[in-house]
Amino acid sequence: MKFSVSRRAAAYAVLIAAVIAVDRWTKLLARRHLAADGPLELARWLCFSYVENTGAAFGLLRGMNWALAVFAAAMLAGLFLYRKRIEESGGALAAAGLALVAGGALGNLWDRIAYGAVTDFIDFRVWPVFNAADSFISVGAALMAFAFCFNGADKPPSEETK
Repeated sequence: MKFSVSRRAAAYAVLIAAVIAVDRWTKLLARRHLAADGPLELARWLCFSYVENTGAAFGLLRGMNWALAVFAAAMLAGLFLYRKRIEESGGALAAAGLALVAGGALGNLWDRIAYGAVTDFIDFRVWPVFNAADSFISVGAALMAFAFCFNGADKPPSEETK
């Protein structure tokens, strides 16, 4: 049995790995420096503050770390199972968005399993504190939505959807 990976699939794997690497590096810096030295104010509107988040976005479901980890793992499995359909429906842009979402979700899942909480550190002072993985997830979801709205608009319906 021969196993081959397309160039496109390899590119998405590299993108996922890059997202995880950036996320791990920035969270390491936050844990190493911000947790020990305290917040770093860059401007009146931007501060780097160390926060351990056991909940979901906006502090929802606080203390439900393991339930959120299971949910994230299930979501990742679903995205992986439907990745070909996502790419067929939204094209390369949707697949790139999926890679950003997957990499960000894996980065936060890593924190939940390894530390019992997600490390957040980007603080705009008018928004809940977040991290690089959260940013990648948001940008990836926006890319997927854009791709589904505009890339798929000129495609005829497939046999499955008729």
